Amino acid sequence: MSPSPHRKWLRIASVTLALGLIVYMIVLPAVDAARQRFQPQPTMRVLEDLSFAEQARVRTAEAFTAIWFFAVGAAIGSFLNVVVYRLPRRQSLVWQRSHCPACGGAIAGRDNLPILSYLLLGGRCRACRAPISFRYPLVELTTAALFLLLYLVQLISGGANLPVRDPNHYRGVVWIIFYTKWDLVGLYFYHGYLFCVLFAWALIQADGHRMPGRAQLIALVIAVAAPLVWPHLLLVPLVHEVPSALTANPRFAALASIAAGSVCGLVVGGWLRWCCSRPSLDTGSPIADDPMIGCVLLGVGLGWQAVLSIAVGALVLGCLTALGSRWIRRGWQIPMLGILFAAALLHQIVWRVGVHHAAPWWPGPDSGIVHLLVPVGCLLLLGLAARRLRRLPDRVSDPGVSDPGVSDLGDVSAEVGDGWDGGIPDGEP
Repeated sequence: MSPSPHRKWLRIASVTLALGLIVYMIVLPAVDAARQRFQPQPTMRVLEDLSFAEQARVRTAEAFTAIWFFAVGAAIGSFLNVVVYRLPRRQSLVWQRSHCPACGGAIAGRDNLPILSYLLLGGRCRACRAPISFRYPLVELTTAALFLLLYLVQLISGGANLPVRDPNHYRGVVWIIFYTKWDLVGLYFYHGYLFCVLFAWALIQADGHRMPGRAQLIALVIAVAAPLVWPHLLLVPLVHEVPSALTANPRFAALASIAAGSVCGLVVGGWLRWCCSRPSLDTGSPIADDPMIGCVLLGVGLGWQAVLSIAVGALVLGCLTALGSRWIRRGWQIPMLGILFAAALLHQIVWRVGVHHAAPWWPGPDSGIVHLLVPVGCLLLLGLAARRLRRLPDRVSDPGVSDPGVSDLGDVSAEVGDGWDGGIPDGEP
């Protein structure tokens, strides 16, 4: 009997992963050792002249550490599936066992492994064979890729993408993870938390639901409390040449920065809402909280300077998305919080480059009032352009159907259906 297609692809993926690990951990160190043996390169640092066995151990540690961070992100993505499914339905995130909505059967632990269980089950419930929505492993894979990206770009790079803070001279798994740099680890998990919250909110908005106010408040309280306990989580100062009263108390300085970021997030989020608002699918009224609460979250965690840059990037992506939805395929649109999430992630990658190379004309560590003119002007022009694009008729439409002309930047009809909620059973971490 021939194996099913999903098991065949799983076998191919496993063999490919194993071969990749062998090449990375054994073949490449052997090549480096041979090159150093026959073509010795003079160096000023003895630490860089590693033997084959030492290189193999270092590469093994690097590979398994990256896999561990990827697995942590996938597990968090599994929990985000629970949040996105249950939170709008007012269901408990803790006390209710994961179950199949079709048959009501509890999901066993072996069927609750992120990504792998979907592949092993062939996308169907083990008990009733009801189809499982593909969005669940996709969310897990996206969150895992997010944590792996932050791990590579921000953590083991020694904070090379972070502004103000000088990158670590010694980088990599050994010097950052095993000789733990706790400030970098704290920044990594804090920024990962911000992106996970924003990602979950974007998925809830994509389903046409309104985020419960209590959940928004809890997420914001955590985002505010963390920098008050560890002020080093806020990298960019409030303004250039702050008064001594602020610098004397780091927590007071953090509180002032959080307040400024919240106010800036409210103003910018309100502008995004006006430019890209859409009717709610369940109430018919405009969703007022989505872009505003997302900008407030980013303002609290990244600072008011970052909110302005992210909002400009979100409007650019929004305009491109609106054009693509009209010229390529009608209905191909992304929720505004999804666009905000993508813009924030791009900003995170190039944060240091943008701050230090655009400092003469863009908000940064040395910002003053005059630096607000350029981003505010960009926000006004891009916002008006987005408002105008929202009212244009679609270029691609069905023949014989009148074009309502009300499509906007922040709409998507992402059907999740009554698939598996993909949660974490009670009692598991």
